[in-house]
Amino acid sequence: MALVIRAQAGPQLLETLPLPNIKWICPTAPTRPVRLFGGFPCTAWFDVGDFSEDAPDDLEGLDASAAHVANLLSTEPADIKLGVGGFSMGAATALYSAICLVSGNYGNGNLYPVNLSAIVGLSGWLPCSRNLRNRMEGSHEAARRAASLPIFLCHGLGDEWLHMNMGRDQRRT
Repeated sequence: MALVIRAQAGPQLLETLPLPNIKWICPTAPTRPVRLFGGFPCTAWFDVGDFSEDAPDDLEGLDASAAHVANLLSTEPADIKLGVGGFSMGAATALYSAICLVSGNYGNGNLYPVNLSAIVGLSGWLPCSRNLRNRMEGSHEAARRAASLPIFLCHGLGDEWLHMNMGRDQRRT
């Protein structure tokens, strides 16, 4: 299994875990201005203004990030299982990749090319949650794929940016 996950300590930390059948790929997001930080350039997979459900989503940035991760995984052998995971914004990117997988395409309509077998999200959020039902409605195939995709989500109680209630609410989505 290949798993893409973002870790500040890099792959060295992940490779210490006793999981010999997992290849860790730890990409770093590009530097870009982020509205949440007053437009200050920082390492970010996409732009974020705030974490409310009513906040506009950076669909172009989300699509680019999901495509970057899919491109990294596209070089892996076809006979292995692929998973995507991350922390915070990496978790949001992983969950958005899951949306692309189950709907079959990115938000811009382009086909999603990778077959993911698992999603891991640590202290993250689900981007585009308010539009997710519209994207899934009427597609029995998307509902079947969503129901069969293992997703592991964890969220700490002491998170100052993303409150536990947000994680609970989005779990229902």
